[in-house]
Amino acid sequence: MLNTRSKKRILITGASGTVGSAIATHFRDREWEVFAVSNGGKIPVVGVTAMEKDLLIPGSGEELVEATKPQLLINCAADQSVYPLYKPELAGKTLDQVSSAMLRLNLIAPLELLTAACRSGTKVAINISSVEAIRARPGHALYGASKAALESLTRSAALELAPMRVLTIRLGLISRPGIESAWPEGVNAWNEMVPLKRMGEGVEVARVIESIASDDFQWATGTTIELDGGANSAPGW
Repeated sequence: MLNTRSKKRILITGASGTVGSAIATHFRDREWEVFAVSNGGKIPVVGVTAMEKDLLIPGSGEELVEATKPQLLINCAADQSVYPLYKPELAGKTLDQVSSAMLRLNLIAPLELLTAACRSGTKVAINISSVEAIRARPGHALYGASKAALESLTRSAALELAPMRVLTIRLGLISRPGIESAWPEGVNAWNEMVPLKRMGEGVEVARVIESIASDDFQWATGTTIELDGGANSAPGW
């Protein structure tokens, strides 16, 4: 087992991505002991404990929690693949293969991590969801459904795993290097649609996590917090 006794400990899955790495950086700078998990992706943060784990494998979440004993768990890993439903074969895979893998990573792995965290004494667990849980986009049906299920899981877990607090943050579009050139139509549509007229930043997600994980919010559990520039107030994009 890793030496996890000197600082407050946070376990972050999906830490090689934009949001996960921003969370890792933020809590490292606040002198937490950060355990940053990826599945082969490079974690662009120094001063953290990088861990590699394939969450598609049953039991992998329990192994992570047992090794780190986190006080704060962030379920950030996700499969965001685009699969148009009208195609009988999706990227060379059947619908059953695609949906099984996505639900395993986006829903079952967080469930496994949540239950293991509760048993280990974790105080707060936060799931990262998406506006696509409530807003449909072509090709994103499976992803959106998995995130809607994750939000439902948050409510059930808050009920059954108390006193561990379980919350969700539902994110809008988050900026990353090169996104404007790689997906100009999506970025432009988003910026036109949301009241605040911009994408979010990973550090803004990290700041919200720090706030709701603190004792200032110790009566909050089972809820989903929208962090989307006002997307839920807009007519659509």
